[in-house]
Amino acid sequence: MIGGIPRRRSRLSGRTRLALQLAFVGVGLAFVVRAVLQGIDAGSFSDVQWMWLLVGFGAAAIAMTLIAARWSTAVTLVGGDLPVSDAVPLYFQGEIGKYIPGAVWAVVGRAELARRAGMARSGAYASVASSLAATYLAGALAAVLLLPFAAGARGAAAVFGVAAFLIVGVVALHPAIVGRVVRLGERVSRRDFDLTIPSWRQAVALVVGYLPGWLAISASHWFCVRALGISAPFTHVAFAAAVSWCAGFLAIPAPGGIGVRESVFVLTSGLAHQDAAAAALLARVTFVVADGAGAALSALWMTRRPAR
Repeated sequence: MIGGIPRRRSRLSGRTRLALQLAFVGVGLAFVVRAVLQGIDAGSFSDVQWMWLLVGFGAAAIAMTLIAARWSTAVTLVGGDLPVSDAVPLYFQGEIGKYIPGAVWAVVGRAELARRAGMARSGAYASVASSLAATYLAGALAAVLLLPFAAGARGAAAVFGVAAFLIVGVVALHPAIVGRVVRLGERVSRRDFDLTIPSWRQAVALVVGYLPGWLAISASHWFCVRALGISAPFTHVAFAAAVSWCAGFLAIPAPGGIGVRESVFVLTSGLAHQDAAAAALLARVTFVVADGAGAALSALWMTRRPAR
């Protein structure tokens, strides 16, 4: 059982499932690694300070784990049950789908893993959608809160876009709007979703709960900047990290926001163009490694741990 939920029987052996999961991880990472390598100027990374980079990797791993753990709360708000001990490994495995072209794979991958854990289809997909929305609305909130301290940052258009995304997103969390969307989905699919619609206060609290994860994301980017021997205010880097990640999320066709995130970071960080580009690529590699390691370790652990 997973968190009190009975496991569904599978015709595949544990080793076969593990091999398939690791293959999925490898395919997803291959897309992003290829894209990253195409933009790397080897000369920009000749003097990387590896201690700072190692700390940056640790911050990236902490950030993704905090975000993964928050998914458990999103599941609870829609009427499901997925303990943190199960939400974290399932999150890491499913999120590798974001590196495959087509934003839908990030949602499908995680939701289908939740279904295998015993969740109903409607609850699984609703929890993934709400957690994704809350994650990036928290990023937009972080960017808005940092704006007064990011005087050296640039990119007015990006700032305006993130602020608009935050306002529209928070309004869309109102139960009246969510309820209409759910009812429309029920009419189209001709089935009862059997979902709990959280109150506006609960939805906003879910968003705010993601802020610690964004602090760790910002710290990881700042450590990557330091790894290149560049001095920059933490607030400027944190602001650029939040804005660029939100822009990458909204750029649906780009797997993992590749190219978009890096370009927006260059525009908004206030750093010299070459320095900002190198830092953005280094941060990308750091998070790819964190995602890949988390997915591989999670697949191994979920396969080998005894049933509860």
